Order: sequence, then structure tokens, then C-alpha cells
Amino acid sequence: MNAQPLKSAEIVLEDNVWIGAQCMVLKGVRLGRGAVIGAGSVVTKSVPAGEVWAGVPARRLKQQSSENAISESRMIRPEIQSAVAL
Repeated sequence: MNAQPLKSAEIVLEDNVWIGAQCMVLKGVRLGRGAVIGAGSVVTKSVPAGEVWAGVPARRLKQQSSENAISESRMIRPEIQSAVAL
């Protein structure tokens, strides 16, 4: 077989992103702050901050209010924030 050129691009995860089990995020995708990806989704496009996406291919289900997304992530996961500070 002939050698094929390697094409790559970054996947960027901003703060407080939640990714469900067995998701696939394709190259070049950016997941904005507070984005939520449903389990088993295939993310082919960048997801704006505070949106909930799911499906194959993933599509927008709803927009979260930014205050709720930020306050819930702080309430649920304070142990992770303190572990990162160590």
C-alpha cells in the first residue's frame, strides 16, 4: 500500500464541557464553554457555548442559560476544581 498523508486538526474543549459516554468528536471541532454532548453522539461541527447537542450526527437540542450552566457545574463538581488547583 502507498503511504497516505496524515491530516489532523485540534479538538478544543473549553471550560465546563460535558461529553456523554461513547461519543465521537471529529477533528477540528470546538466545544464551547458549558456545552453538553449526549451519550453516543457523533459531533461533526463546532458547538457554541451553552448548547446541548445529541444524535448521529449531533445537532442542537436546546440552549442553556449561561448562569444555570455555570452555577450547576460548580455545585456538582467542586472536588474536581480543587483537585486541579493542587
